[in-house]
Amino acid sequence: FEESENQNGGPSITPAGGTLTENGYLFGKGQGPSLSGAVTKDDYSIEFEFKLDTIDPWQKLIDFKDRSVNAGLYLREGQLRFRADAANVVDGAANALSDDQRHKLKITRDSESQIVRVWLDDLLQFEFKDTEELAIFSGENQIIHFLREDTAFGVNDPEGTLFSVRINETLEPGRWTSDVPAVT
Repeated sequence: FEESENQNGGPSITPAGGTLTENGYLFGKGQGPSLSGAVTKDDYSIEFEFKLDTIDPWQKLIDFKDRSVNAGLYLREGQLRFRADAANVVDGAANALSDDQRHKLKITRDSESQIVRVWLDDLLQFEFKDTEELAIFSGENQIIHFLREDTAFGVNDPEGTLFSVRINETLEPGRWTSDVPAVT
């Protein structure tokens, strides 16, 4: 998480108060990192490996709107879900994530079809057509906020470790491509 370009030539993750160790980025509530300038706003493939200390009722995994709205990719009691608002939710498999275990998450969005797909540990959890463009990164430089809640509510912040992040320029099948350490 250095301020310079990472080992693969892309932008580096910006920490938000967590601790950088040889095992990854340790973060507490409200300390999830961000990444700017790594994706186009509506066509991307993002993979990251993480571990959450505990599974709480709601925890935000990815924020797409620069922390300005409550919509985003969440974990609810071990189940992945994309939350547009209280009435519009897309759910993954129940109990897919566990406390204190490493997981690999991948999310893709195809700008042409508007299809968003989410995988967990190489298993497709769900897909949906993003006609409301809620999975488009709208902040400056298409900022991605990982593992950090929006400012509207601020109560769904997880705690844990981020091990790696990988941004792909193409929409690959739902398989983990390789481990890229968060620490360079």
